[in-house]
Amino acid sequence: MQPKATAQCLALLRAMNGPAWDDSQQALYEFLLDTWDDETGRAAVRQAVLAEKWRPSVAELRQNAARLASPLPSAEAAYAEVTAKERRYGFNARRDPDRPHVFLPGEPEWSHPIVGRAVRWCGGWRGVCAGDMQFQAGGESGAFKAVYEKVRQEWLREVAAQLSLPAAERDPALFAPYAPFEGASLALPPPPPRPQHAGLAAPRTGAEEVPMPAPLRERLAVMGIGQARQYLSPQPPPLRGEGEKDRREIR
Repeated sequence: MQPKATAQCLALLRAMNGPAWDDSQQALYEFLLDTWDDETGRAAVRQAVLAEKWRPSVAELRQNAARLASPLPSAEAAYAEVTAKERRYGFNARRDPDRPHVFLPGEPEWSHPIVGRAVRWCGGWRGVCAGDMQFQAGGESGAFKAVYEKVRQEWLREVAAQLSLPAAERDPALFAPYAPFEGASLALPPPPPRPQHAGLAAPRTGAEEVPMPAPLRERLAVMGIGQARQYLSPQPPPLRGEGEKDRREIR
């Protein structure tokens, strides 16, 4: 951080409720702020001032900066996404990049890479679809949420370590954007239009009127409703010896 930005953050931290401010505490916070850029330091201190009742420790401030730099889904949201996609797709959940209506064996796309990492810790996508005990034990979602919290803490530690590096040297996968999962995203894209071959008539839409031949129209005009319905409905094959009798009745 630039000296001016560091001084502004230290002044805000000194004004917060907490232990008496002295030179040793200022040295600790200044050591942490010097490892960040201006945007990261100001965002972490602003969040602490607006959301915390007491002055955060150096470790807590570092963890808050990691959460702000890499927003992650909650354990409940991650579990809901996994179960919804398991019910929707099954094991064949990997979308073919060239054919969007074709799904290949493998795990689906996730709202954030951390969900896929937690699934792999639970035995992988195949284990989830097969009802693996590592995924189902602990009251349906208890085991997955416990695993996800461990993965989440590890993820935040990696992000906190990366914040001390220049932006060009950071791992972009750790700072992947998070779009909250919605059930509507499971809908399939509309099918592609069917190609029209030369010389073939366009398919009927169902709203077009099909002309009736004149002899058939004249014959139906002299029939009753029930007799016309019987005449137009598909007839079952006649029994042996009764075909001529059935035809006489219809006539």
